[in-house]
Amino acid sequence: MLLRLTDGTTTLTLSGSGSFVGATYFPASDPGKAQITETVPLILEGTAAAISAAVNDIEQMFVAARLRQELLTPRVFVEFQPIDTAEIRRAEIFDGSVTWAQAPAKRFLAGTLNTVEVAVTIVRSAR
Repeated sequence: MLLRLTDGTTTLTLSGSGSFVGATYFPASDPGKAQITETVPLILEGTAAAISAAVNDIEQMFVAARLRQELLTPRVFVEFQPIDTAEIRRAEIFDGSVTWAQAPAKRFLAGTLNTVEVAVTIVRSAR
């Protein structure tokens, strides 16, 4: 599975690249709505600085999506490919957020190498 956020210049591969160890994503569908809100569990691994930078990168993508109309910046997309042979599906992102896990053991950053869990909430186009 491939899951990434991109604005055409910057691409964050959430499904296994750098600090991003893995994500669980199953796209929702609701033909009656223009926007869909989804939550993606995401596992990050690395130093405290690397994990904080990865979370900041995701949040910056959401800021760009949120302020796109005001700042006239490029659109931000979520891209999903369920298997290597399938086509990449793409939907525009309008907003989003990152929430750290509630359990202290899943958000511990004081080790040399840390593994944490966050929830990435995406507000995207239903089309």
